[in-house]
Amino acid sequence: HLHSEFYNPLEKHTTEKINNILKLGHDIGVHFDFGFYDRNVPMMERYLNMEKEILETTFQREVKVFSFHNPTEFELTCEDYQYANMVNTYAQFFKTQVGYCSDSNGYWRHKRMKDYLMETEEARLQILTHPNWWSEKVLSPKQKIVSCIEQRSATTYAQYEDSLALHSRENIDW
Repeated sequence: HLHSEFYNPLEKHTTEKINNILKLGHDIGVHFDFGFYDRNVPMMERYLNMEKEILETTFQREVKVFSFHNPTEFELTCEDYQYANMVNTYAQFFKTQVGYCSDSNGYWRHKRMKDYLMETEEARLQILTHPNWWSEKVLSPKQKIVSCIEQRSATTYAQYEDSLALHSRENIDW
């Protein structure tokens, strides 16, 4: 998600985390926020290709799949299997042939993953999880977002302090 307010996949520490995940054998995909572009429909594939190229260049890995971020009614009608040479997780195939569960907004919105795995008759299952919702300490979704914001703030400040120290500069305060 190149336009997230909570993280930037192109920041050094985030890039390092993503590279560690890739080293474990995982793939990377585009979490596409079409609303960032004011949903200019004729330009959708161009924007998808642009974000795909950024990720492929940054992570030296082919990007084969994308998913819409907070899809609107329009995006839900984009049901072709591929756009911009990437598999579309909102394709008709996935809507009709694959089960789905998601932890969006910090809770299982359709059915809990555990329940789905225990009860489903589905031959295939698409599970959408977000790392920010998973922590060792049990917190409400609101508490997790506050923690995420505080951690991002602390990390940004620490990086600033490290940069000043590296270049022998002062952090002047009035």
